[in-house]
Amino acid sequence: MTPGARLAAAIDVLEEYERAPAPADAIVASYLRTRRYIGAKDRAAIQALIFGHFRQWARIGWLIERAGMVPTPRLRVLAYSPAQPRRCGNGAFYVLLRRRRD
Repeated sequence: MTPGARLAAAIDVLEEYERAPAPADAIVASYLRTRRYIGAKDRAAIQALIFGHFRQWARIGWLIERAGMVPTPRLRVLAYSPAQPRRCGNGAFYVLLRRRRD
């Protein structure tokens, strides 16, 4: 599974979390159970991304709102993902913020 596919899976789970009134761990377990083709390492990476995001929920929401955007699952995952420049990624959210400010 590519890093982009992991991000897409995290976005799908967060979208389901916003729609359904269920605990996050139940939604993640249900999502991964129905997709048996996802390997163990990918499952661990997706879970780390999702639950790490939940630990930073308020900070990520503040960052997105400060940029003048509405916090959506996609923006939240991009804001938390290791695609940030300080982690030697491509900086997708950083570029998005720069475009918004210019």
